[in-house]
Amino acid sequence: MKDNPQIYRHFIQEFYDAYNILKKEHPLPIYLFFIKAFLLGRVIELILKIQLIQKGHISADLKKNSIGGHNLIKLLVLLGFPESYSIDITTYKSIENLNSFYENKNYEYPQTHDVEIKNVKFLENFIELSISKIDFHLQNDGKKANSKV
Repeated sequence: MKDNPQIYRHFIQEFYDAYNILKKEHPLPIYLFFIKAFLLGRVIELILKIQLIQKGHISADLKKNSIGGHNLIKLLVLLGFPESYSIDITTYKSIENLNSFYENKNYEYPQTHDVEIKNVKFLENFIELSISKIDFHLQNDGKKANSKV
């Protein structure tokens, strides 16, 4: 994926919409919860990567150097957590819990059906707040680009 935040933003919405469809319209048996956990992990990964790109990082470097990769905690640290990137402790613990599943790609070949992501509401709130912030930055970046023309 190129360093176009709009592309990342598009995929954030696609994955989050899929998550919400599964959550609301298709209650899944608990042993298929790994699908929703994957979607939450992917959305958070893309949110953190778009924030890194907005801070000047290049997505190719994020992949090439294995900086972060699928590790949500490493991406948070790269953004400056806990010093300059602040989230509440429950949200952090929820991301940490999700990361233990997501980073190891346990969604690809699940070995168990007892996947439990704790405090999902905190993850959803983090996602929705982050999407609002990203949209604000993208909108302002677009205005700045247009004013330079």
